[in-house]
Amino acid sequence: MGISVYVFKETNYYKNLYSIIEENEGKKIIIINTNKPADMILNDMKKENLKTQNIFFIDTISKYVGKQDTNQDNIVYIDDPANLTEIGIVVKLSVEKIKGEKMLIFDSLTTLSLYNSSKNLIRFYNFFFQLSRLNQIDTIVIALESDIDKEILNNINGLVDEVKTYGK
Repeated sequence: MGISVYVFKETNYYKNLYSIIEENEGKKIIIINTNKPADMILNDMKKENLKTQNIFFIDTISKYVGKQDTNQDNIVYIDDPANLTEIGIVVKLSVEKIKGEKMLIFDSLTTLSLYNSSKNLIRFYNFFFQLSRLNQIDTIVIALESDIDKEILNNINGLVDEVKTYGK
């Protein structure tokens, strides 16, 4: 069990994400997405011939941008990416509900900073990481190299096991 921040370069962002998913194919993977709607990611994954039956999404962006059709079994929709309390509750309930070996992937570290203060984000990430440790869940937080918020990264550095560059 470990908590990692994977820093991606701009190129091949989603290819890197899909590589992580492939590497952890035997686990139930919960993806908290803040960048791209979950149904678009699922469609892309299917085009890449990835197995999606063990992929679950906590989608913080679709309803926020006005998506109306939100009835899918493997996606929970959050109303607003600024609502860290709701995201935290849904993550906690998902961790409890989904049985078997799990992995959490948070996509991405910096996107939530568009909607929340650094202070609130650091508190949220502390909760998120402690939940991961308590439940012994491998956790990856993705950060885009060009968008890294140095203040947030410096403040969570002591809460994670490693920060590393991933992919090409």
